[in-house]
This record gives sequence, structure tokens and C-alpha cells, in this order.
Amino acid sequence: MSLRNNKNNRNRSTSKKKQELHEQVAEGFFVGLEFIANITEIADGQESLTTCPNVLIRNDKVIVDYGHVRNSTLNKRNREELKILFEATAKKGDEFTLTDALYLNETEGDDIMYDLSGTFNFVSFDVNSFVVIFDKVSINNESQTYERYNKNYFIKNSIKWTTNQVVDESKAEKRNELVNLIGHQSSNSFSVVLGRILPNDIIEMKLIGSEIYKFTVNRFYKDSSGIEHIEIVEDVPDVELFGQNTYVSIKRIPTIDTTTSTEMKTTKTTIPPKTTIPPKTTIPPKTTKASKTTKASKTTKASKTTKSSLLKEKLLHNKHKWQQSGKKVFRVSIENNKFGTTSYAINGKINATITLKQGETYKFTTSHISNGLGGYTDKRNYFIIGEDSYPNTKKMTCVMSNAYPGTRGSYMYFTVPENAENLYFTDADNNIQGGMIIIIRTLKKSAEQICTENPNTHWMHSTQTCMQGARHT
Repeated sequence: MSLRNNKNNRNRSTSKKKQELHEQVAEGFFVGLEFIANITEIADGQESLTTCPNVLIRNDKVIVDYGHVRNSTLNKRNREELKILFEATAKKGDEFTLTDALYLNETEGDDIMYDLSGTFNFVSFDVNSFVVIFDKVSINNESQTYERYNKNYFIKNSIKWTTNQVVDESKAEKRNELVNLIGHQSSNSFSVVLGRILPNDIIEMKLIGSEIYKFTVNRFYKDSSGIEHIEIVEDVPDVELFGQNTYVSIKRIPTIDTTTSTEMKTTKTTIPPKTTIPPKTTIPPKTTKASKTTKASKTTKASKTTKSSLLKEKLLHNKHKWQQSGKKVFRVSIENNKFGTTSYAINGKINATITLKQGETYKFTTSHISNGLGGYTDKRNYFIIGEDSYPNTKKMTCVMSNAYPGTRGSYMYFTVPENAENLYFTDADNNIQGGMIIIIRTLKKSAEQICTENPNTHWMHSTQTCMQGARHT
């Protein structure tokens, strides 16, 4: 009995010593964090913009080969999209629609452009080979001379699959990740604030007024959209982090420099006695600089917290107005049109004209991958609304979330001004073809407003009065 107790005591002592070996190496505050427990939180189960595959069509059987995405780290996002779409969502017989599948291979001596877009019924998906098999329902225009289509000769860099089926969460890949949605290019990124994050590092997190969470790092990576992910060993809690001022620290077992240690042992006898070292009081004080640094750090943190709080308040205020206006949502994406140029699509429709009402608040979601680094333009495209077709110079006021376009949580609220005429939408650089916004008047103009806009119609020069009873200055 005593031997067992001694062994347990030794184990507890060893565990405690291991924990004590970790030393804090970095800390900071973040407001754009999110826990991810399932791949469905970062991949769409009903629509997927993927890299181009090799395709083999024989009679009514279609083999779609994504084998090239299996191992490359650059294709991690593609693997996630394919697995959630074809492993966790699709069932045999489900209908899928393929778009953006224009194909031209002049090396075969064929200058005809084919279009493999169409409708297909799902048969199977092999997660080991990343091969999908379909039964063909219809294809817009396939070749009559060859049956194999090389992934390198599709006109666009990606194709799009869509389905109306619902994700089966039980089949979706489990994840335990801490994600910084602000992105690696921000001064508030993990890389800038915390530096290198290594396997076996210990993460400690604390929200204001909440308990401390501790996790072990498995690995750190950035996805194709520039979003930083920390994959952790433990299960993540069901806690809302986004918009909360969260303290994060990194602890690590320090690296022992054996060379320095040996040198210290060798020269130990030559070190003068401690009594000969000048008293600490003679060393120039550093408390002033430390104090200034601390104050500056607190000021910076307070400034960031204030900005975050203000944005959160604005978003909540506009969300309330949006709910009162009927919760109308416009889903924004970017597509290649028939002329080969990029255009905004509103709720899936290219070159759309949308109608808004004066004084109403609307929500525009820009989280679709095509709006970000993983889309057609390989850049972030900021959707804006303006008074003319070049709204870069006359932008309307919108309240935007702090997530990058093309990533989860990217959206904006727009309240139509009471005096607004017809408007336009495009991107901030005016490189994406936009469209027109028709404004419906819901507020009656005053007589003075009418006269101001039409002075020659209502102003009577003979009597120096206004027929509408308004005051002219």
C-alpha cells in the first residue's frame, strides 16, 4: 500500500514539475477570435468553389478526380470543402449542379470551347483518393472527340458545385481550433502579437469575468484566406469569443543552451565574490521607462478595446434597425460573366438591379469565398455603395464587421438615407462590375424640399410667393 502511494506521489510530483517548466513567452488581447469544433463552421455544405479536377466522361458515367489535392498543404482548404460537400453532405442519388466549367485545350488541335457545366447525380466519394463519381443528367457542351479533360485547361482557376442537401453533422470532420478572424496581415494577428507559436506550447485564455481556459498546441497554420488557425489537442468549449476582449498568453518550455551552461561551469571559480558587485541602488533605475512602456501599453489596449466596443455597439444598433426593417439579406459573391470579366452577383444573379426603400436598413453578406483571397481575383474585394457608377469618390455610409471579405463573419449594414436617389454598387477599387440600386420613396417631401428642387415651377415672381407655401431664400 505504501509503495503504491509513493508511486502516485512521484507521478503527481513529476506532473507538477512539468507544468512548472513552462515559462510565459508572449501575451496579448484579441477581439476577433473564434473556437471551431467542426469543419462545417469553416466550409459550406451547400456550395463549394474548388480547384479544377481531371474529368473523365464515358457515356453517362462521370469520374471527377481531385487526387492532386490530397497531400499539398496549399490545398488544405480544397480538401476541407470537398470533404464537407461530398462526404458529410452528399448521399447517393443527390442532385448536384456544376457551373463555371468552361474548357479549352488547343494542344489537342481543337480550338472549340466546351462547357462541362450541367446537372449530375451523386454516386460515391472516396476520401482516400479524392475521386467523386457521378451519373450524368445533362452537360451544356461536351466534346464528341475525346472523353478526358485535363485540370490545367479549364478557363477559370476554379469550378463551383452546388446542392440543396443539408449537412449531416455526425459525418463532418471534428476540429479543435482557435481562429483569429482578423487575418495575418493585421497588427493584431497572432504572428505580430504573440510571435512564433510552436507545438506543445500552452495557451492560456481569459475573457473578462470568465474562467481561465488552458490548451495544448498541436500546430499553427494560415489558410488560403490569410486566416490564422491554432489547432489544439483538447476539446474546445462552446463559448462565444468574437467581439469579446480576450486575453491570451503563450507558455513554453525554455530551450537550454548547453554550450553556455558548460562555459559557466568552467569559469565559475573565476567570478568575483558577490560582495564586490556594486549595490543594486547604484544601477540606473529603469522603473521610469517601464512605467512609460506600461502606460503606453495600457493606452494602446484601452484604445483597441474602445474601438472594438464602439463597433460592437454600432453593429448591434444597426442589427436592431435591420430587424425592424424586415430582415432583408443580400448575399454578395463574385462571378465571371459571359464576357470573361468579373462581376458582382447578388443572391446568385449577375448584373442584378436591386430595389431598396428610403429609411430602411439592409444587410449585405460578403463572406462568400469569391470575395476574398481564395476567389477569382486572388485579392480581398470590399463591396461598397455609392451615389454614381464610380462610388470610390462618393461612398455611402455603411457599418461593416471587422472580418475580411471572403471569410466567415464578413457583412455590412446599410441604411438608405431619406434623401437618397438611385445608387450603385461596386468594389472599393472599382475593378468588379457592379450594378444599380433603385430607391423607392417612402417618405413624403415637404413643400420646401419640393420648391428647393424645382424653384422655377413653384416660385411666383409676380407675387414673390410660393404656390406650395414654402419659404425660399
